[in-house]
Amino acid sequence: AEPRSVRRSDTLTVVCAVESSYSVGDGAIERAMDFVAQAAAGKPDKDNAGVIFFGRNAAVELPPRQSFPFEKNKNVQITPDATDLERALTLSAAMIPEETRGRIVLISDGTQTTGSLDGVIDPLASRGIAVDVLPIEYQYDREMWIERLDLPRFVKLGENYKASVLISSLVADKAKLVLRENRDVIAEQEITLDAGKTRIDIPIKVGEPGY
Repeated sequence: AEPRSVRRSDTLTVVCAVESSYSVGDGAIERAMDFVAQAAAGKPDKDNAGVIFFGRNAAVELPPRQSFPFEKNKNVQITPDATDLERALTLSAAMIPEETRGRIVLISDGTQTTGSLDGVIDPLASRGIAVDVLPIEYQYDREMWIERLDLPRFVKLGENYKASVLISSLVADKAKLVLRENRDVIAEQEITLDAGKTRIDIPIKVGEPGY
């Protein structure tokens, strides 16, 4: 590639990257959207602002622009079962024009579960794009998690068996338990949990051979 000159303006383009994975919860996402709306309302008229949401994937909710008609709604489809900071930063950087100064506001709990930041740090630094982090804070007083899933080692075709799920909860509460096989839902039921550990047995029938 041949060297080229890029003329920088005084315009600042800010992209807010809002995490919307399962780990942060709806309340934290709503507070993050409030922050985005307030920050954009106070920006200089000549600057641009945009917003993306991310989880396992990342998607553009509003491209950077001087006007910012953000209604504090999330319309894009995000897969919330993981957090990929690499995808979030890569997409945010791609939205910043080379002729403007750039900044990314990363609104996240900072817990990356997939992807790697190694390949994105240097490109951000070479373009002079600053990354500010606004930590998402939340409480764990109502947390639930799966301790283990027990399955038989061998099951004959057409045979019924049980999937035994051990769930821990900090409080007594109700929840929905969904069991998937290769991303297909094979069992779903409403459950009642005690504070502490609860074991749930789910009856399943083998419909086709596999591993």
